[in-house]
Amino acid sequence: MAYVRGNPNLHTELKFVRAEPYVIPKRSLTGDTTERVDTRVMQVLYGFPREALNAYVGQQMDVYIEAPEMGAMHRPEAAPARRPGS
Repeated sequence: MAYVRGNPNLHTELKFVRAEPYVIPKRSLTGDTTERVDTRVMQVLYGFPREALNAYVGQQMDVYIEAPEMGAMHRPEAAPARRPGS
C-alpha cells in the first residue's frame, strides 16, 4: 500500500513490477561528498495505475509492503543423499 507523504487519505494498492538484478551502493546517506558508502541496496519497483492516485514522478510516498510470517516462508527441501564416490 502506498500513501502520499503527509496525506494518509491519498493511497493506493501497489503491484510488483520487477526487481533490478544488481545490488548497488546506496547514494544519498547524508549528502556529504566525502562520505564513504558501505551500504548496498537492491532496487525493487512497484507500480499503480495513473488514475488510481494523483502523484508525480519523484514525489515521496510512504510504502508498506506486507511480508509473510517467518513460519510461512519456503523452506528448502533436504538435499538428496549422495552416493559414495560421487
